[in-house]
Amino acid sequence: MSDMPEKITETLVSEWVEALRDSTYFKIIEQENCSHDDFWRNFQGYDKLMEMSGYPGETAECLCKMIKKGSTVLDIGCGTGAFTLPLSEVAKTVFAVDPSLCHLSVLEKKAEKLGIRNIHTINATCRDLPAFFDEKVDYAVSAYSCIDPDIVGFLNSMIVHSRISVFIIYRGGEIDPLNTYAKGNHRYISEKTICGILCAMGYQPETKLYRRDYLLPVEKIIEKYRDCKRKPDEIIDYLHKSDRIVETDNGCRATFTTYDALITVKIQ
Repeated sequence: MSDMPEKITETLVSEWVEALRDSTYFKIIEQENCSHDDFWRNFQGYDKLMEMSGYPGETAECLCKMIKKGSTVLDIGCGTGAFTLPLSEVAKTVFAVDPSLCHLSVLEKKAEKLGIRNIHTINATCRDLPAFFDEKVDYAVSAYSCIDPDIVGFLNSMIVHSRISVFIIYRGGEIDPLNTYAKGNHRYISEKTICGILCAMGYQPETKLYRRDYLLPVEKIIEKYRDCKRKPDEIIDYLHKSDRIVETDNGCRATFTTYDALITVKIQ
């Protein structure tokens, strides 16, 4: 790797770390001195929120079409199985890795209920993979889980454990104006940051965006921005003025559009 890519990588990694430290997730972990597992145990409405937002949607469908039947897949930071479960329908074996025993427990119960037997859960982080895998898997997947300050190490770990391809799902497109209003101007990282780092590492990532349009209850939005600079009434007023409030039979909802970027890195 030449000096120029190294400098580019350094800059992008610095931006990545700065943005992570400013995220709600890292702030709560650091301020409350809790573990990743504690964070998710306290976030009991996570699965319901993902369901309401239409996640994983079309991204999961398209990813599964790119996986060869009978292959082995490593799902890093699998969470409660948004991608693990659909991947298990095409793969021979899915190794579901997550540092949260709470999330793995939810995933195991879902798999048992559905009669799925080809998912193997592993309570670990990306950095622990060498202790569990002597041989490479066919594919490695990371869906919104590469929240590691050592992003280069994280990506390298995915790549060295894969034979065919690596898939990274992360937010794409522009930042939601509500986010800027609620939190002020702050570092925004998207799939472009990850692709920039991968290019500097010598890879040629391919990216495709998938759109999700959905409604969220106002109380969930207030909860999401609980660490922001704005009061709940200010956020609700902003949503009204932006014509994003919709009255439904189930109460007040706000419109959202999210783009999920599916990044592909071909190993062979």
